[in-house]
Amino acid sequence: DQFLKAVASRKLDMSEAVTVANLYLDVHRNDEAQKIVAPFESDSKSAELDSLYAKIAAARGDTSFVEAWLKEKDYVGDRQFSDMFFLAQQNKQNDIALLIADRYYQTRQDDHSRNLLVSGLILAGRYSDALPYLRETKELSQEDRDNYLTVLTKLSKTDAKYNEELVNLASAELKNPGSDRRKQSLIYALIDAGRADIALPYIREYAKVLGGDWVEVYAGNLDKLGRHE
Repeated sequence: DQFLKAVASRKLDMSEAVTVANLYLDVHRNDEAQKIVAPFESDSKSAELDSLYAKIAAARGDTSFVEAWLKEKDYVGDRQFSDMFFLAQQNKQNDIALLIADRYYQTRQDDHSRNLLVSGLILAGRYSDALPYLRETKELSQEDRDNYLTVLTKLSKTDAKYNEELVNLASAELKNPGSDRRKQSLIYALIDAGRADIALPYIREYAKVLGGDWVEVYAGNLDKLGRHE
Protein backbone atom coordinates (compact mmCIF):
# COMPACT_ATOMS: atom_id res chain seq x y z
CA ASP A 1 0.00 0.00 0.00
CA GLN A 2 2.81 2.44 0.88
CA PHE A 3 4.60 1.47 -2.33
CA LEU A 4 1.53 2.24 -4.42
CA LYS A 5 1.05 5.59 -2.73
CA ALA A 6 4.69 6.52 -3.23
CA VAL A 7 4.65 5.59 -6.90
CA ALA A 8 1.29 7.22 -7.58
CA SER A 9 2.45 10.46 -5.98
CA ARG A 10 4.98 11.19 -8.72
CA LYS A 11 4.50 11.85 -12.41
CA LEU A 12 4.34 8.61 -14.37
CA ASP A 13 4.79 7.83 -18.01
CA MET A 14 2.17 5.65 -19.65
CA SER A 15 4.00 2.36 -19.23
CA GLU A 16 4.57 3.04 -15.53
CA ALA A 17 0.94 4.06 -15.07
CA VAL A 18 -0.24 0.81 -16.66
CA THR A 19 1.99 -1.20 -14.33
CA VAL A 20 0.72 0.61 -11.24
CA ALA A 21 -2.90 0.35 -12.39
CA ASN A 22 -2.51 -3.41 -12.74
CA LEU A 23 -1.16 -3.53 -9.20
CA TYR A 24 -4.24 -1.63 -8.01
CA LEU A 25 -6.45 -4.16 -9.81
CA ASP A 26 -4.63 -6.98 -8.03
CA VAL A 27 -5.73 -5.55 -4.67
CA HIS A 28 -9.26 -4.66 -5.87
CA ARG A 29 -8.72 -0.89 -5.80
CA ASN A 30 -10.40 -0.48 -9.15
CA ASP A 31 -11.34 3.19 -8.98
CA GLU A 32 -7.74 4.09 -8.23
CA ALA A 33 -6.60 1.97 -11.17
CA GLN A 34 -8.95 4.02 -13.35
CA LYS A 35 -7.66 7.33 -12.01
CA ILE A 36 -3.99 6.51 -12.46
CA VAL A 37 -4.39 5.96 -16.22
CA ALA A 38 -6.98 8.70 -16.80
CA PRO A 39 -4.34 11.22 -18.04
CA PHE A 40 -3.53 8.86 -20.92
CA GLU A 41 -7.12 8.27 -22.03
CA SER A 42 -6.61 10.09 -25.33
CA ASP A 43 -3.85 7.69 -26.36
CA SER A 44 -6.14 5.34 -28.26
CA LYS A 45 -3.31 3.73 -30.23
CA SER A 46 -1.83 1.95 -27.20
CA ALA A 47 -2.80 -1.73 -27.20
CA GLU A 48 -1.45 -2.02 -23.66
CA LEU A 49 -3.73 0.77 -22.45
CA ASP A 50 -6.69 -0.57 -24.40
CA SER A 51 -6.27 -3.97 -22.76
CA LEU A 52 -6.05 -2.36 -19.33
CA TYR A 53 -9.21 -0.28 -19.80
CA ALA A 54 -11.12 -3.47 -20.62
CA LYS A 55 -9.84 -5.13 -17.45
CA ILE A 56 -10.74 -2.10 -15.33
CA ALA A 57 -14.24 -2.06 -16.85
CA ALA A 58 -14.69 -5.77 -16.05
CA ALA A 59 -13.56 -5.21 -12.45
CA ARG A 60 -15.74 -2.13 -11.95
CA GLY A 61 -18.87 -3.65 -13.47
CA ASP A 62 -19.08 -1.42 -16.54
CA THR A 63 -21.25 -3.71 -18.67
CA SER A 64 -21.76 -1.31 -21.58
CA PHE A 65 -18.00 -0.75 -21.96
CA VAL A 66 -17.22 -4.47 -21.84
CA GLU A 67 -19.97 -5.31 -24.32
CA ALA A 68 -18.82 -2.63 -26.76
CA TRP A 69 -15.15 -3.56 -26.34
CA LEU A 70 -15.77 -7.24 -27.04
CA LYS A 71 -18.00 -6.44 -30.01
CA GLU A 72 -15.42 -4.26 -31.75
CA LYS A 73 -12.56 -6.75 -31.40
CA ASP A 74 -11.85 -9.21 -34.19
CA TYR A 75 -9.58 -11.16 -31.86
CA VAL A 76 -9.02 -11.25 -28.09
CA GLY A 77 -6.17 -13.32 -26.63
CA ASP A 78 -6.65 -16.14 -24.12
CA ARG A 79 -4.80 -14.23 -21.40
CA GLN A 80 -6.98 -11.15 -21.87
CA PHE A 81 -10.18 -13.19 -21.71
CA SER A 82 -8.98 -14.97 -18.57
CA ASP A 83 -7.80 -11.78 -16.86
CA MET A 84 -11.10 -10.02 -17.55
CA PHE A 85 -13.13 -13.02 -16.38
CA PHE A 86 -11.28 -13.46 -13.11
CA LEU A 87 -11.28 -9.74 -12.34
CA ALA A 88 -15.05 -9.69 -12.82
CA GLN A 89 -15.41 -12.84 -10.72
CA GLN A 90 -13.22 -11.55 -7.88
CA ASN A 91 -15.18 -8.30 -7.76
CA LYS A 92 -18.54 -10.16 -7.77
CA GLN A 93 -19.48 -8.82 -11.20
CA ASN A 94 -21.10 -12.13 -12.07
CA ASP A 95 -23.12 -10.96 -15.06
CA ILE A 96 -20.02 -9.48 -16.68
CA ALA A 97 -18.01 -12.62 -15.90
CA LEU A 98 -20.63 -14.66 -17.74
CA LEU A 99 -20.70 -12.20 -20.65
CA ILE A 100 -16.93 -12.54 -21.04
CA ALA A 101 -16.95 -16.32 -20.67
CA ASP A 102 -19.74 -16.70 -23.21
CA ARG A 103 -17.88 -14.65 -25.81
CA TYR A 104 -14.68 -16.57 -25.06
CA TYR A 105 -16.40 -19.92 -25.59
CA GLN A 106 -18.05 -18.74 -28.81
CA THR A 107 -14.66 -17.85 -30.27
CA ARG A 108 -12.67 -20.85 -28.99
CA GLN A 109 -14.88 -23.80 -27.97
CA ASP A 110 -11.96 -25.51 -26.28
CA ASP A 111 -11.59 -26.98 -22.78
CA HIS A 112 -10.37 -23.79 -21.12
CA SER A 113 -13.10 -21.57 -22.55
CA ARG A 114 -15.71 -24.20 -21.67
CA ASN A 115 -14.45 -24.30 -18.07
CA LEU A 116 -14.78 -20.54 -17.78
CA LEU A 117 -18.27 -20.64 -19.29
CA VAL A 118 -19.39 -23.33 -16.85
CA SER A 119 -17.89 -21.34 -13.96
CA GLY A 120 -19.66 -18.21 -15.22
CA LEU A 121 -23.01 -20.02 -15.41
CA ILE A 122 -22.52 -21.36 -11.88
CA LEU A 123 -21.70 -17.87 -10.61
CA ALA A 124 -24.91 -16.62 -12.22
CA GLY A 125 -26.93 -19.42 -10.60
CA ARG A 126 -27.76 -20.94 -13.99
CA TYR A 127 -27.05 -24.53 -12.98
CA SER A 128 -29.33 -26.21 -15.51
CA ASP A 129 -27.60 -24.29 -18.31
CA ALA A 130 -24.18 -25.42 -17.06
CA LEU A 131 -25.13 -29.10 -16.85
CA PRO A 132 -25.12 -29.99 -20.59
CA TYR A 133 -21.54 -28.77 -20.99
CA LEU A 134 -20.44 -31.09 -18.18
CA ARG A 135 -22.45 -34.03 -19.47
CA GLU A 136 -20.92 -33.67 -22.92
CA THR A 137 -17.32 -33.60 -21.68
CA LYS A 138 -15.68 -36.95 -22.40
CA GLU A 139 -12.73 -36.64 -20.05
CA LEU A 140 -13.55 -34.71 -16.90
CA SER A 141 -10.77 -32.75 -15.22
CA GLN A 142 -10.74 -32.21 -11.46
CA GLU A 143 -12.26 -28.77 -12.03
CA ASP A 144 -14.97 -30.36 -14.19
CA ARG A 145 -15.78 -32.93 -11.50
CA ASP A 146 -15.98 -30.23 -8.83
CA ASN A 147 -18.29 -28.16 -11.04
CA TYR A 148 -20.38 -31.23 -11.87
CA LEU A 149 -20.86 -31.98 -8.18
CA THR A 150 -21.77 -28.36 -7.43
CA VAL A 151 -24.31 -28.22 -10.27
CA LEU A 152 -26.02 -31.52 -9.43
CA THR A 153 -26.07 -30.74 -5.70
CA LYS A 154 -27.77 -27.39 -6.36
CA LEU A 155 -30.27 -28.82 -8.86
CA SER A 156 -31.19 -31.84 -6.75
CA LYS A 157 -32.22 -29.60 -3.86
CA THR A 158 -35.20 -28.37 -5.89
CA ASP A 159 -35.80 -31.24 -8.32
CA ALA A 160 -35.48 -34.93 -7.40
CA LYS A 161 -34.98 -35.94 -11.03
CA TYR A 162 -31.29 -35.07 -10.63
CA ASN A 163 -30.80 -37.37 -7.62
CA GLU A 164 -29.85 -40.47 -9.59
CA GLU A 165 -27.21 -38.62 -11.58
CA LEU A 166 -25.86 -37.05 -8.39
CA VAL A 167 -25.73 -40.45 -6.66
CA ASN A 168 -23.88 -42.02 -9.59
CA LEU A 169 -21.34 -39.20 -9.64
CA ALA A 170 -20.80 -39.05 -5.86
CA SER A 171 -20.52 -42.85 -5.55
CA ALA A 172 -17.88 -43.02 -8.26
CA GLU A 173 -15.97 -40.04 -6.89
CA LEU A 174 -15.85 -41.47 -3.36
CA LYS A 175 -13.53 -44.19 -4.60
CA ASN A 176 -10.89 -41.52 -5.21
CA PRO A 177 -12.12 -38.25 -3.67
CA GLY A 178 -8.80 -36.41 -3.90
CA SER A 179 -9.06 -34.62 -0.56
CA ASP A 180 -10.70 -35.06 2.81
CA ARG A 181 -12.81 -31.95 2.33
CA ARG A 182 -14.13 -33.21 -1.00
CA LYS A 183 -14.80 -36.63 0.50
CA GLN A 184 -17.04 -35.04 3.11
CA SER A 185 -18.87 -33.04 0.41
CA LEU A 186 -19.52 -36.26 -1.49
CA ILE A 187 -20.85 -37.95 1.64
CA TYR A 188 -23.29 -35.11 2.31
CA ALA A 189 -24.32 -35.12 -1.36
CA LEU A 190 -25.33 -38.78 -1.02
CA ILE A 191 -27.20 -38.09 2.22
CA ASP A 192 -29.08 -35.18 0.64
CA ALA A 193 -29.95 -37.37 -2.36
CA GLY A 194 -31.52 -39.95 -0.06
CA ARG A 195 -28.74 -42.54 -0.38
CA ALA A 196 -27.16 -42.50 3.05
CA ASP A 197 -26.86 -46.28 2.70
CA ILE A 198 -24.05 -45.80 0.17
CA ALA A 199 -22.34 -43.20 2.33
CA LEU A 200 -22.72 -45.12 5.59
CA PRO A 201 -19.35 -46.95 5.56
CA TYR A 202 -17.57 -43.63 5.07
CA ILE A 203 -19.67 -41.96 7.80
CA ARG A 204 -18.85 -44.82 10.14
CA GLU A 205 -15.13 -44.36 9.44
CA TYR A 206 -15.35 -40.64 10.30
CA ALA A 207 -17.39 -41.38 13.44
CA LYS A 208 -14.69 -43.78 14.66
CA VAL A 209 -11.70 -41.61 13.78
CA LEU A 210 -13.02 -38.09 14.39
CA GLY A 211 -15.98 -38.61 16.68
CA GLY A 212 -17.92 -35.41 17.48
CA ASP A 213 -20.67 -34.49 15.02
CA TRP A 214 -19.89 -37.50 12.86
CA VAL A 215 -21.12 -39.81 15.63
CA GLU A 216 -24.48 -38.03 15.54
CA VAL A 217 -24.58 -38.13 11.75
CA TYR A 218 -23.85 -41.85 11.85
CA ALA A 219 -26.42 -42.61 14.54
CA GLY A 220 -29.07 -40.46 12.86
CA ASN A 221 -28.65 -42.16 9.50
CA LEU A 222 -28.61 -45.62 11.10
CA ASP A 223 -32.01 -44.80 12.63
CA LYS A 224 -33.39 -43.57 9.30
CA LEU A 225 -32.24 -46.78 7.62
CA GLY A 226 -33.68 -48.88 10.44
CA ARG A 227 -30.32 -50.31 11.36
CA HIS A 228 -28.70 -50.76 14.76
CA GLU A 229 -25.14 -51.40 15.93
